[in-house]
Amino acid sequence: MNNGERIKQVRELLGWTQTELATKLNKDQSLIAQTEGGRKEPSDDLIKAVAFATGFPPGFFRQDGEPDFPFGSLALRAHASLTRREKLQAYRYAQIVFEFLDKTTRDVTHIRADLPKVDVEPAEAAKILRSHFGLSPDRPIRHLVNVLEKAGILLIILPIKLTNLDAFSLWAGSNKDTPVIGLAAERPGDRIRFSLSHELWHLISAPVGKPLEIERNADIFAAEFLTPQMGIRQEITYPVTLTLLAELKARWGISMQSLIRRAVELGIVTQRQYFTLMQQMSVRGWRIKEPVVVPAETPMAVPRILDKTSISTSHLPSQFTRNIFAAYKRASSLTT
Repeated sequence: MNNGERIKQVRELLGWTQTELATKLNKDQSLIAQTEGGRKEPSDDLIKAVAFATGFPPGFFRQDGEPDFPFGSLALRAHASLTRREKLQAYRYAQIVFEFLDKTTRDVTHIRADLPKVDVEPAEAAKILRSHFGLSPDRPIRHLVNVLEKAGILLIILPIKLTNLDAFSLWAGSNKDTPVIGLAAERPGDRIRFSLSHELWHLISAPVGKPLEIERNADIFAAEFLTPQMGIRQEITYPVTLTLLAELKARWGISMQSLIRRAVELGIVTQRQYFTLMQQMSVRGWRIKEPVVVPAETPMAVPRILDKTSISTSHLPSQFTRNIFAAYKRASSLTT
């Protein structure tokens, strides 16, 4: 049976409105709305036309309904700089990749998710997670991606340009038992590490409070998780200089600007010193591009699955699957 939900799924993946798709098909927008809303079953001719316009094979649009894949932390991204189109593109891309992986690995032993749920303050939760993962309470996390994948988190790199979105997270699957983090492509290593830690908070905590408060708590968690107070206090020493911050960036794997903010939060530097350091960063152009390379850590679970999978049976266009491979390959070579 032809499935109108699948038309909507692909349309949003490509960033098209109903009107734009209708124009490409030389159809009326109301037909697209009725089809996507389930009020009218798409004809074979319409499926063929949609397949031609989108590049997705007709078989994709004849599959059952979409997988259980909630919006997750994307629901919190309400600021004006992130458009609804960007949200939907990121969401649909991750959804389709998740469904593909879920179907192709049903006969494979999954890594069972090993994430505790917490109901404590963010900083305390960071200490609990470090202990849970067997990490030192006061030292840098060398291989964060490896730690998260071992905990059963599925990391999906999105090969689309997303200027205003670094990452999002959710619990997917019929039993909500698979933690997923979607990552925007081509981000520096230090930014990826902070984004992953930020999203880890969303996966382990209940979304209580207003979006801005929830996001602030995620940042507090990420800062303590990556740079625990008992360790970083010993290393951000007076006088705090850009040279020191560059050395600490290389050691701890987070940006110099994050380290400056961390120093303020812990009372190591004053607000006046904070502005002075930030001004020095601006003069050197380091607010835009910092010195010191933090190598990007590449997720390995998805590429391993794809490498062993027959793409020809996936009902996905070959270009789509090539983009998946390319996104992980680019991430592994990204050094700035």
